[in-house]
Amino acid sequence: MLIKAFHKANKPILGICAGVQIINVCFGGSLHQDIKNHTSKEEITIHSINIEKDSFLEKIYSKNKIEVNSFHHQAINKVAENFKIVATSEDGIVEAIEYKNIVGVQWHPEKSKDMKFFEKYIKMYIK
Repeated sequence: MLIKAFHKANKPILGICAGVQIINVCFGGSLHQDIKNHTSKEEITIHSINIEKDSFLEKIYSKNKIEVNSFHHQAINKVAENFKIVATSEDGIVEAIEYKNIVGVQWHPEKSKDMKFFEKYIKMYIK
């Protein structure tokens, strides 16, 4: 209810990892319950993602491919209505979605100390 209330009030919402999954399900999407090769108990998993043109992520990074960390075994399956997929991994996993005041990413920018991500998010969405 809180996510929907924030969305209705046009408040910015940022979902990270399980957060993007919860947002997607909240708006009617579904999840893959167990994906392979996106997590490891022995080391941090890093992989490339492809970023869509004119997305929030392209505005942050000014490129269409970056490396991100991965700590998840679940991921978006069916994307919720109205949401746009703005990044995918090489194996087709949805890595980021956006819709109006909502941005969701599957990786953890805070774990890689990606301050550019948070600085740009604040400048673009927090007024």
